[in-house]
Amino acid sequence: MKWSFNRLIDGNKINTETIEWNGPYSWPKYESVNGLPKIPDLEGVYLFTFEYKNNFVVYAAGITNSTKK
Repeated sequence: MKWSFNRLIDGNKINTETIEWNGPYSWPKYESVNGLPKIPDLEGVYLFTFEYKNNFVVYAAGITNSTKK
């Protein structure tokens, strides 16, 4: 079965959340190289991005209970 999402028909399935941005943080053990603070051990949403045309594009996202685990 092929899955598809139709915004007009399935619009009631869309959830909107307000998030607070904190960061950027350094990859572990690279803090002295890039001068960024360590990643705090917090639950929340994480976004992996790359720079593109003076902006950033999200290429991965997820939810975690701990950024250290």
